[in-house]
Amino acid sequence: MGEHIRILMLAANPAATSRLALDEEAREINEKLQLSQDRDTFDLITRWAVRPADLLQDLNQFRPQIVHFSGHGTANGEIVLSTGTGGEHRVGTEALAGLFRTMKDDVRIVVLNACYSAAQAQAISRHIDYIVGMTAPIDDRSAVVFAAAFYSALGFRRTVEEACDQATTALMLHGLPDHAVPELIVRPGAKTAAWTGEVQPAKVEDLFSPLPAPVTIAWRSDFDRSLHRGTYTDPAIELHVVPLGAPPLSARIHAGLVDSLPARIRAVAAVPATEALQLTRDTAGATVTFDPPQQRWNEARSPQLQGLRLAADGQVSIWSTLPRDSLSAVLDRDHLPTQIADLLRLIGRLELLDAEHMAVAAGVQSTLMLSINSVDRLPRQQAGMLSLSDKPIRVEPDERVSAAALAGSAPEAARALSRAILDAATVR
Repeated sequence: MGEHIRILMLAANPAATSRLALDEEAREINEKLQLSQDRDTFDLITRWAVRPADLLQDLNQFRPQIVHFSGHGTANGEIVLSTGTGGEHRVGTEALAGLFRTMKDDVRIVVLNACYSAAQAQAISRHIDYIVGMTAPIDDRSAVVFAAAFYSALGFRRTVEEACDQATTALMLHGLPDHAVPELIVRPGAKTAAWTGEVQPAKVEDLFSPLPAPVTIAWRSDFDRSLHRGTYTDPAIELHVVPLGAPPLSARIHAGLVDSLPARIRAVAAVPATEALQLTRDTAGATVTFDPPQQRWNEARSPQLQGLRLAADGQVSIWSTLPRDSLSAVLDRDHLPTQIADLLRLIGRLELLDAEHMAVAAGVQSTLMLSINSVDRLPRQQAGMLSLSDKPIRVEPDERVSAAALAGSAPEAARALSRAILDAATVR
């Protein structure tokens, strides 16, 4: 197995609610993991008397692959947290789904070991691969037995489906009546594999397949008027993702997505909270541009996200400056795949595309001050430019890629795009 798998157990049992054996549950989970085949792989992190403010703090701090909530749930589909003063605070379905939407790059499994949590699980399944919820009240003892057996199975490299099946079987073996209460929901497209703690990248042969027909790309110069003002613009990497086989967006759905763009960008922390966003609409789509902080001209400058566009036909475009110093922007063979992968994952986290396959185009706009070099050598005293022309580099899609290119397989897709850009740059 790979890196350590962090299980974040969030426990809440406010004083005003009935007593739960949360300490016993944590102890049983830990003991079963310690007795498992991969006992050195799992780290169990427990947080007690969890308050609403603790959710984001703990998820950001520990970045777990598995989140386990243990506590009370209500018949209205809420989980009950503490207030810090002995009271209770109820968190509804949409709030919890929104929380995990912002954490979907880290979290693979969510277990809601609380009564009536199936509705919460259903909502979270839009964003997380595997979610366990409870369709009815569950007895305290049953909750402990289920959790212990579930993590024991994961520790012996069982799939998530097998772990849930074994955990419900454990309830029957103990003669407990709640074996029909736990429910596993698997997000469409989730990989069924032995648990490794990481998003499993698709095999290359599954990631790429023949493009059934040519795809028309709207490049940045087709819609960004700022490029036609006759002034110098920093070289920027641009990605364009076109959904394939999905029904076209209705005007109503497109308008709703456009209205939500700033909030989506803020929710995934794509830019600093203090950075201004400007949303503009036109007949062919809508664009959000950013106002990044100014950097000193004579220092090494890191990439800055510049804009994102959602076209009326569903194409999503994103562009970002390249790393540079006062001499030129740099195409770095080692850094470029990482930058492209980050942009692909960002598009995926924004959840603007609803297609199993897509076409991806990449390019570099404004190549007049561009060189191939290493980011580690910035700033430089001299640099050789690729070309004296300002002709953009464009890599048209010649294959279709699966939706995994916007998540766990982003590095594989990024390497292919980066290689094509560098090949095009070196023959100029």
